[in-house]
Amino acid sequence: MNLIKLSIIIALLFTSLMAQDRPKIALVLSGGGAKGAAHVGVLKILEKNNVPIDMIVGTSMGSFMGGMYASGKSPQEIEDLLSSADWKRFITADFNRPDMPMRRKDVDYTYQGRLGVGVNADNELVLPTGVLKREPYLLELMSMTENVHDIKDFDKLPIPFRAVATNIRNGNKVVLKEGSLAKSIYA
Repeated sequence: MNLIKLSIIIALLFTSLMAQDRPKIALVLSGGGAKGAAHVGVLKILEKNNVPIDMIVGTSMGSFMGGMYASGKSPQEIEDLLSSADWKRFITADFNRPDMPMRRKDVDYTYQGRLGVGVNADNELVLPTGVLKREPYLLELMSMTENVHDIKDFDKLPIPFRAVATNIRNGNKVVLKEGSLAKSIYA
């Protein structure tokens, strides 16, 4: 009987060591607006096939999907969030663009991003005023990520996460790895 126990312990130790040597898997999710909802299907297939995800990186809609999954939400919960959210209320313009004079449109295009929008030099999110009415969407993201609101280091989430944004002042990539998950997804 002791030989069987010893064999089991050796097998478990060997399996544990082999598991640590497996390649790490990072799931990288792109943007694409509503097309990014297809990421739910990817998450479902990965779970169905027991593919372990060690880290998630996302941008735009990919950061929404990845951030939700990294926070512990299941693919079905994310799908439910997508289908039940009032997206027209969350993503609306501050102005009626067709009614704007052409000169104003030209000025907005020429000087876009010079209003402190995006991420500052300290990699802190700077919430802009301008193109979108931000408060409803940010508040909704805060509600959706309430379960992890106290986690500031994204390595401490159920799955480590990074949101990739662009500093629109200089066009540089910014990788967000700490702070508010909701604000990082929002960026």
